[in-house]
Amino acid sequence: MAFEYVDRTSEQTVAAYQRARDRWLQRRLLVINEAGTRIGTTLDTTRTPQELADVGADHLADLVTVDLLSSALQEEGTYPVDGPATLRRIAQAVSDGCPDPAVGTGQTHTYPHGSEPARVLATGQPLRLRITADDIPTWPAMSADNELALRTMGLRSMLLVPLWARGSPLGVAQFARGHTADPFDDDELLLAQEIASRAAVNIDNARRYTQERSTALALQRSLLPQAVPEKSAVETASRYLPSGSRAGVGGDWFDVIPL
Repeated sequence: MAFEYVDRTSEQTVAAYQRARDRWLQRRLLVINEAGTRIGTTLDTTRTPQELADVGADHLADLVTVDLLSSALQEEGTYPVDGPATLRRIAQAVSDGCPDPAVGTGQTHTYPHGSEPARVLATGQPLRLRITADDIPTWPAMSADNELALRTMGLRSMLLVPLWARGSPLGVAQFARGHTADPFDDDELLLAQEIASRAAVNIDNARRYTQERSTALALQRSLLPQAVPEKSAVETASRYLPSGSRAGVGGDWFDVIPL
């Protein structure tokens, strides 16, 4: 009877675990599919991070922030290993009932050398942190007002996920939870990595598109006449307007030929 009881209890435990696992796998698949339709809808280096933050706030965290390296927003660059890098807060989102952060988007900042976000940027490896109300690190606060907002939220758990593409860092995404949710587990860390990786590829594509378009426009401008001929019998003016293609090139050229 004892063996039968143990066997029956073990079977029930395994079945309950399998049901819970199946529910989690189904939820993970749904979130990944939704992320595929919501993240990367445009070739915009600011819109894609906001889409990542919105998906994260809807399914994973109370607060999601996305910081991109300033070099990633301008031109090809790598994370400096000899000092802190400058980042810009590009996007953030909060879940229902969570107070808005005091740090607005567009602000630039640096993470101290050796801090958790700096290590995530340098190594490309994510981190899962447990935080107590009396021991909030200085780097997520960034200001006294924002620290107060985090304490009001009851910050207790964070995921730091790197945004890497083509072997180079672009930035870091932070997923934070307060007292209303359980701490992040390993499965949720994997899920955050998957949607962040998808966003990083789209951000890199948008950055490359912006660079290629700027190059194409610069080439077009260099081919255009810098001045129109001055004639006593006629006044001339010139304008070049690219077609609506993504490359920013095309259209008809005309010329004024003196007789």
